[in-house]
Order: sequence, then C-alpha cells, then structure tokens
Amino acid sequence: MTLCTYAVAVYIGLLLWALLINVTVIVKMAEFTVGSFVSHFTNWNYWYAGIVYLLLLSFIREHKPGRCVSVHMAGCVMAWAFFPLYTLTWFVFWAVTVMLAEDSEFITNLFAVMDPGLVMIGDAYFHFIPLLVIIIVIVFFRDTIYFGTNRQCVSCFNQCGTTGVVFYALYLIVGGPLLFMISYYIVLAIMGKSPESVYGTELHSLFGLFMLCVIGLATSGSYLLVLDQCHHVRKKSNHPFYDEARAMLKTDDELFGDKRYMVESLLDQHLDVAATKAMMDIVEETLDNRAEFAAQQRQTPQIGKLTSSKKPIQYQW
Repeated sequence: MTLCTYAVAVYIGLLLWALLINVTVIVKMAEFTVGSFVSHFTNWNYWYAGIVYLLLLSFIREHKPGRCVSVHMAGCVMAWAFFPLYTLTWFVFWAVTVMLAEDSEFITNLFAVMDPGLVMIGDAYFHFIPLLVIIIVIVFFRDTIYFGTNRQCVSCFNQCGTTGVVFYALYLIVGGPLLFMISYYIVLAIMGKSPESVYGTELHSLFGLFMLCVIGLATSGSYLLVLDQCHHVRKKSNHPFYDEARAMLKTDDELFGDKRYMVESLLDQHLDVAATKAMMDIVEETLDNRAEFAAQQRQTPQIGKLTSSKKPIQYQW
C-alpha cells in the first residue's frame, strides 16, 4: 500500500468511527433518556470525540501524506479542541481502571445484571477503542497538530508575549480538560446528583480534578514537548528545501513586497518540510489570484464603479 492509500484508509476509517459515535449517542439517548445519558462522564467524552473528528474530517481537501487536510481550519480544530480530547480520553481510560480496582458499586452492579462478556465488550468499545483511535490520529495527523498549535503559539506570542504562550499551553494541558469536567459537575449538581452517587464510589470529586491534572501533564504535556522537539530537530537538519527558499530570498530581485514578507514569515514559523511546502503553495495561489485580479482591473473599462466577481484570497498571518 502506498502512503496515499494509507491516507484514504485512515480518512474512511475515522469517518466511519465518527459516524458510529454519533449514531451510538442517539441510540443511548433514546433508550436511556437524555438525563441518564448526561449523568455519565464517559458519554460526554465519547460524544465530544465524535464532534471533534467530524469537524476535522469536514476540512479534508486531498488525500496526500502530510497534506491530507486544509491547513487553516483543521489546524484550528487541532489547536483548540484536540489536546483537551486527548487528555480526557486518557482520563476516562484510567478512571475506569481505578473504579475496577476500587470495586465501585457502579461496576459491581453492571456485572450483577449483565453478562460479564458483554460488560467487557462495552468496556472495550467505550474506553479502549477511543484511546486506540486517538493514538492513530496523533500519529497520522502529527504535522497538522504541530501546524495548528505552533501557529496559535505564534499568534499568542505576538499579542501577549511569553505570558500568552504560557496560558495557551496551560489551556491545552489542563485548562481545557478542567473546564470540560467542571461543566459536567455543574450539570450533575443541577440534576441533584454527584459523581459519587452516579458511580457509587467513595472517592471525592476533587480527586477526579486532581487526577485529570496529573494525566494532562503526563499525556498532553509530554506529547507537546516531544512534538516540538521532533520538529525542532527536523528544522535544524538543514533540509535542501529551506536552503533553496532562503537562497531565493537573497537572489530573486523580483521577490518583493507581500511575497517576500510571506516567505520570510513562513520560514520563521518553524514548520516542518511538508507543512511549509503546503503553505508555500497557498502563498503562490494567493499571489496568482491577486495578479489576475489586478490584470482584470487594468483591462476593464473604468465606467462607474469597477466590480468583479472574483476576489483575491485573503490569508491572515
């Protein structure tokens, strides 16, 4: 199988999984009522995963390795929604493990009223498979994840300096997941319930928040460090593509104005080769559209207000 075939296979598999998640959510709500559905944190995380994956797949543009998604909107999804999902998925996996070790009332009742084999199948479907899927996603979409988070870090630094980057990193690692779990606690309180009563555990709700922070540091925090280090090493490897781009800046006298600014900004963003090439294509497309639009303006008779149905692509750096 070629890399392009793998890209198509991952796209189809992730799409089927996202659709299956949303169908399962509808079925569970219809069978157990909405109140029962929202009482369990696993359902929250499960549905959140389905929404994130559908958003990501909705921006698929082409099935090519390293360029299988639109770098704009898919990068935004990865920059704001993916890392909280990554932490929450690991949290659900370990929370179930803790409840099994604690022999909580919820787990005991499940084994009492259902076949143990069916319980284990449900555990794999709702807790283990989501973890396996998200690991596949971080491997296959690693360049998109880096592009989205790096681009947001650059934006935060330009607006708020180092403080902005620190707060953004804290949001990815613990802030986003904590907001998600606190929202779950608030909904339970409105319904007159608590995590202790729902799951029949003696562990306090605050222990869940503490456990979430530890897992966020161990999973999303370590992955961010590894991701940044891997791309930093690849950037320092002096890939010929970067040498050619920098040589073009020094020798091409026609490279001026917007194009020079775009290329310089692109090289300063510390992207990997695949993402940089994808963005260079967008730069070329943007400038070609501007040139064509300008040519249309020169050729159109200046009678009244000049109008054109074609507008140049606008890209926010």
